[in-house]
Amino acid sequence: MPQIRIPIEWYDLISYMASTRRKKFSDFLDYILHTDECIGLNEVSPTAFRKISLSSDVSENEISRKIKYFLFCR
Repeated sequence: MPQIRIPIEWYDLISYMASTRRKKFSDFLDYILHTDECIGLNEVSPTAFRKISLSSDVSENEISRKIKYFLFCR
């Protein structure tokens, strides 16, 4: 199971959105990886990072790019 590091702010946002949609964090992360949706938040500078484990074999760069696009439309 690969582990990646994402900014803690991104983790908090994804965790909050997953709970409001009544999904598990891992299911919501899988949704982010397969959608073209973006929510257009203002980008924030990372203060710390958090390691998360993934069940899919996607590169860390690809996951970071998908999450960044989903959150910030960039």
